Amino acid sequence: SRVTIRLTGAGGRLVLEIVDDGVGFSGTDPGRGHGLASMRRRARESGWALDIDGGPGRGTRVRLAADWN
Repeated sequence: SRVTIRLTGAGGRLVLEIVDDGVGFSGTDPGRGHGLASMRRRARESGWALDIDGGPGRGTRVRLAADWN
């Protein structure tokens, strides 16, 4: 029911964080598709660090970070 989107930049670092209070999911469950693996690959290829944290019943946090020089 709630999502927070935060974009911060300091010390040459840009961070985008998206947090929700939804049902969550297991980031280690391979599932039926390639969604998370594809997100991680595309982030890495673009020079971003991607972290996804969440779990059943506790929402999800997606964080992208990169240096901007």
